[in-house]
Amino acid sequence: AGFSDDSAARRQAGAGLGLVITRYIAEGLGGGVEGRARAGGGAEFVLTVHAPLQRAKDADAQASDAAASGKRTARRILIAEDNKTNQRLIRILVERLGHEVVIVGNGQQALDAFASGEFDIVLMDIHMPVLDGFSATETIRAREREGDARRTPVVALTADARDLIDARAEAVGLDAVLEKPIDIAKLDETIARLTQER
Repeated sequence: AGFSDDSAARRQAGAGLGLVITRYIAEGLGGGVEGRARAGGGAEFVLTVHAPLQRAKDADAQASDAAASGKRTARRILIAEDNKTNQRLIRILVERLGHEVVIVGNGQQALDAFASGEFDIVLMDIHMPVLDGFSATETIRAREREGDARRTPVVALTADARDLIDARAEAVGLDAVLEKPIDIAKLDETIARLTQER
């Protein structure tokens, strides 16, 4: 059954979600969103992103750019994230960096995917149903030790206070912590740094 046009649920459906998504993407691109009320009602929002200005390039410049971009190797990345909106957003960010993505919705699914495929790095949400990111990471580390397998970097993704996460991160075997909303430059640097020897 749908909502009638005048129902409270209809009027509130999705209220503010578009701004949250917009802010997440803008901050991932090094910018932001500002809002201010307008006289007489309504609001005005200003979106700012930092993006390089693209100019026409000759063939030599294009070849040079291609060679430079080749320095970053495409990686196979497992992402464990239960929130569907966050899944879509992080997929956009990671694929924009040129990597292959496999996304799962909880820690147990992350363990299942990890066991059935080889990944260069895992991006692990901390708070998920079924099995949280800390427990999933501990299990990954235990399986690596038992199987004498190569250590795969695991990065925590969290919106929690950083100091609370850092206190447990090293103990469970996390290699880094990235705060949400994810900054695309920090994400790129973290993936490159943790996978450089793989």
